[in-house]
Amino acid sequence: MAPLLKLIWASYRYNILRMALVFIALITACAGLSAVLVINSAAKNSYAAASQPFLQQVEQRIIARSGHVLNKQDFTSLRRLGFTQLIPVLRSSKIIIHPITGQPQRISLLGIDAFSIISYSARNTLEVAPKNATTSTQQLDQLWRPPFTSVIHPDFATELNFISGQTLSLENKQLLPKLAVTGIDGLGREVVMDIGQLQRVLDTQKISELLVVGEKNDSVTDALIAVLPEHLRIENINTGEQAQQLTGSFHLNLLAMACLMFVVCMFVVMNALHLLIMKRWTNLRIARQLGVSRKQIYWAQGAELVLISLLCAPLGAFIGIFLAQLASPMVSLTLQSLFDVRIGYTQVAYVTLMTQCFAACILGAFAAAILPMWQLNTKLALRNLSVNVNTRHLPWLFASIILGCIAVGLGYYSNNIMMSFSAIAVSIFSGCSLLIYTVPKSLKMLFHSLPERWVLFRWLAADGVRLSQKSKIACCAFFIALTSNIGMNLMVDSFRQATHQWLSQRLVADQYISTQSPKVFTQWLTTQDIDVDVIERKGLDASLLNQPKSNAQSRTNIELRSYPSNNVYQQAMLFAEQKSDAWQIFAAGKGVLVNQQLALRHGLTLGAALNFQVESGPPDTKQIVGIYYDYGNQSAQAMLDIDYFTKYNANTTLFALHFTSKQQQNFFAEKLASASISNQVRSIQTRELLALSMQTFERTFVITDGLNIVTLLVAALSLATSVLMIDIDNRPQRALMRSMGVSNYQITGLSLMQYTLLSLLACLVALPFGIGLTWLLINLINVQAFSWSYPILITPSKLFSAGVMSIVLIVIVVALPLYKLSRRKLVEDIKCLSL
Repeated sequence: MAPLLKLIWASYRYNILRMALVFIALITACAGLSAVLVINSAAKNSYAAASQPFLQQVEQRIIARSGHVLNKQDFTSLRRLGFTQLIPVLRSSKIIIHPITGQPQRISLLGIDAFSIISYSARNTLEVAPKNATTSTQQLDQLWRPPFTSVIHPDFATELNFISGQTLSLENKQLLPKLAVTGIDGLGREVVMDIGQLQRVLDTQKISELLVVGEKNDSVTDALIAVLPEHLRIENINTGEQAQQLTGSFHLNLLAMACLMFVVCMFVVMNALHLLIMKRWTNLRIARQLGVSRKQIYWAQGAELVLISLLCAPLGAFIGIFLAQLASPMVSLTLQSLFDVRIGYTQVAYVTLMTQCFAACILGAFAAAILPMWQLNTKLALRNLSVNVNTRHLPWLFASIILGCIAVGLGYYSNNIMMSFSAIAVSIFSGCSLLIYTVPKSLKMLFHSLPERWVLFRWLAADGVRLSQKSKIACCAFFIALTSNIGMNLMVDSFRQATHQWLSQRLVADQYISTQSPKVFTQWLTTQDIDVDVIERKGLDASLLNQPKSNAQSRTNIELRSYPSNNVYQQAMLFAEQKSDAWQIFAAGKGVLVNQQLALRHGLTLGAALNFQVESGPPDTKQIVGIYYDYGNQSAQAMLDIDYFTKYNANTTLFALHFTSKQQQNFFAEKLASASISNQVRSIQTRELLALSMQTFERTFVITDGLNIVTLLVAALSLATSVLMIDIDNRPQRALMRSMGVSNYQITGLSLMQYTLLSLLACLVALPFGIGLTWLLINLINVQAFSWSYPILITPSKLFSAGVMSIVLIVIVVALPLYKLSRRKLVEDIKCLSL
């Protein structure tokens, strides 16, 4: 077999483009897959360690109820009652001035009571950073004793270009303690310091939450609940296991996109191997005549794939790690904002990752080689141009219909994400079958419809039939990438438009005021001569009593919010479902509006009864008269008429302001800026809030957009390379045309038109499947992953731009090689006629 391997090695110099395509496809596939594996693994491994910095065994926390504040006095009172397992924490997000660049940058600050941790761990069995306990104790001691420090993880410091010993300053010129770079477990993308130092810098005595450390004990929890003041409540936080369950759909969705790109790349590998073996056919036939067995040829081809995988897998893995490091901050922000989970830093398991990439590369490469190896004994090159190429591919049409029916059935009866992904995969393969049938059939119809005097255009159509027959694999890869691109673009655009429309309708007030001192604000406003309509948005916490039998022992917390029922707010509400007399029942206090997340998770339907209980009141029942869209909100939420909140004396932290004119709004802003309460309220204009919300939205789909673009680029390269190589292998007919007076530039122009036509046909076939993919992603994957959906908004301009971009990409990729071929001399082409 060694001489055969030498022969294969010697052939590389004549097959540089084909080998480059194999390497590019395998490296791209490994890079995309490894990047997603690193992101998912890092997130999942960090959940357990990232409950809180310096702490383990944190499963509960105490927070203030809506409209109230948690302060030092609450912590002191509970500690005097013997609850020493409470650790005060203060969270804040502030703009800092970068010590090197001088540029403003928003960063998360976390203040934690280091003395409480040390004193509690000294008397109990609380684990404090078990992997490095000595260093952790010293670091905790420096947090609350002079000289004070701010702790930051080394990876986060590298991201921000911070070094140990630097001093950060806020916009108000307040200085944070000097930075100390350390790799203690639980540190994430935040700067940690003693809570006293953070309170000093922020000039506040507030506390965000009290962490309940130690193993969860029902008797201790009941005792704690019994002594909690009315304005405080205890809740479970997302532990490592809960976080993995909560974000499992997100990670699965991300992995599915990477697998889709991997499949497209394997189609590219299949096409490249097909062309490579076709080019080697002469040498392999001679080898067979010299006595080389078929088995030896197969073993040599397999050994070649193993060696190629050994080169591509590590390179792709390192590129994937680099891409994961670039995308990791974006993913962490998305997970934290969507699921309220903390993401810490973990080290990449390089050996495991390399093994996974090599295994995937080997399996993918050998799977891609099955068809080319099966066709090894088939004559792949045709010297004569025949219009009557076999286009009677009715089996492909029947396969498309059958697969389409299976996809519809899977989608209709889907009850989990795996079935939904199966429906997507089957629908895409249905589209591939339809493409293989449709493209040559359409080109043949075009050939017969053209007048006989249009000789060159008839040749273009006839040659297109031949090319489409010989490049099925590349066309399928391009179709899958194009379908994915159209589907994802349409989904993201629908989500963007729906979110913007929803926010524009829901944010109907001219301005919003958020404050933890509502009475102070209302008293100040009454003293001002401002023509403004103020609507309080009240809130309560309640327990849902509608529980499935399988979950009867646990209770779900729901957020009760007030909602005005005047005409302006009625028109602003965007319903997924509603009763015809919804607002009449709602205004009468007998109805309730629930968000789509609550309805889907608990099987609540329109007209059903919502049973809930406010902690300070008796159980209550309201009729569900409307289910409204609530994009991205993972919390269960219900809206009631404002009169319901009066009997509970519910407070508010949010005010909606409706001004009679723009001048009155500007006058209010000036008065508030100069008032003594300006530091106790946060004023947000609707336009600013809308812009901030859309910025947060854009971060969510950065990774999937990147995977789609790379996938489309690789598939376009595959199709272009396939067509060009087939064109090179069929130079004799081109030489014949040139000898009959057709210029090389005419042939090049016709070729560009031919590739454009092939791309256009692929786009037309991919369009309905891309729209279908969007429906599956929104109404199956998104609902099963996040329990909310949104309407599909088909924008012709977006679909047109996606198709044009794909066609332009093909033309650009093809134009350069075609230009090189157009400069070939006639005598070189004529030589091919004698071969």
